[in-house]
Amino acid sequence: MDYPYNVLNGALSPEEEENLARQLEEEGDKLPYLSDEDFARLPELEKERRVRMEQLVALQVHYKDFKRFLTDVMVELGFSVSKIQADIADFMVGGGQYIMIEAQRSQAKTTIAAAFCVWQLIHDPKHRVLIISAGGSQATDISTLVIRIIMNMDVLECMRPDKAKGDRVSVEKFDVHYSLRKLDKSASVSCCGITANLQGRRADTLLADD
Repeated sequence: MDYPYNVLNGALSPEEEENLARQLEEEGDKLPYLSDEDFARLPELEKERRVRMEQLVALQVHYKDFKRFLTDVMVELGFSVSKIQADIADFMVGGGQYIMIEAQRSQAKTTIAAAFCVWQLIHDPKHRVLIISAGGSQATDISTLVIRIIMNMDVLECMRPDKAKGDRVSVEKFDVHYSLRKLDKSASVSCCGITANLQGRRADTLLADD
């Protein structure tokens, strides 16, 4: 809908109200529907998948704007978002396929990039992020930050992996919950140093830091 019905209620002509009612009905018919009885008959794995997917869709709607998600991440870490950091966030989203961020120290470039990786996983849980740095330890630190965001923010609980079901949970290889992603040899988030063996690795986002 382009406008909320409760705002216009009483301010429309009978013909406009009829058209609006028809539009609402058509939009409602397009929504997926599952009764409580049908849901109860589903296998447990399918029930979990549907619940987690509904929670993920809610996250996608709420965090449509990356800056809103970045603000929550920074608050979780005990900081706020400056104008420069907001500008960096806008550039990460709309800067193009191949971009480079240059800014002075203490502008949270790495933190913003880690939050951006998580934001991409929210909007596409099948996404694969590969973090590369000059040294393996730096790449591990960034991967740790990405994992910390997912594991510490309560709203991201639906994305957390299930080790008992085969999800990878290490810093080097970390998966979002198996019910949200396809079967893939590549982890959702992985990291390595620039001198590591890169052959055979797959990634949709490559984060090269320092």
